Amino acid sequence: MPAGTRPFHLLAEAIAQLRDGDARLLREHHAAALVMLADATALLSAGAQQPALRGGLAPWQMRRLTHYIDTHLQDALGIPVLAAIARLSPAHFCRAFKVSFGRTPHSYVLHRRLECAQRLMLTTEASLAQIALDCGLFDQAHLSRVFRRATGTTPNAWRRQHRRPATTETPNGTATLSKNQAAMQAA
Repeated sequence: MPAGTRPFHLLAEAIAQLRDGDARLLREHHAAALVMLADATALLSAGAQQPALRGGLAPWQMRRLTHYIDTHLQDALGIPVLAAIARLSPAHFCRAFKVSFGRTPHSYVLHRRLECAQRLMLTTEASLAQIALDCGLFDQAHLSRVFRRATGTTPNAWRRQHRRPATTETPNGTATLSKNQAAMQAA
């Protein structure tokens, strides 16, 4: 198998396992699986062998930057820090980054922070204020402002719309809602 197709083959295997797997497990982890699948697709498309863009970043610089950004979202990620990781001057870094990623460093980091917030909203019960801090945003108001600008809806409304109610299965195989979920549905 050619080296460039290996990640796509692994993704195809993972999708087949999800499709053929236990339906109960898939229901329980549907939201998390969708987020992970979107992340995997984005990583694979970014890491696919592409011809070098004139004036852009080298593949090693792109890998290093995406890894650093994704693992340090809660930190301040200014141009000087990112340029140092790519071993470029700040001015050259900004130009090369935009050529390679199709957006400015600030826009890319904000996009990744919003993706992180979406993932946490789907997979945790954390408050929006805590999610904002965990994703490197200043506070809940900042999260709400940039989230609404990007998606057209508030984080809370997005969370309600995209989150499936968690169910638990009884011994006889029927699904029941928790007391809190039943109370929320009744309200």
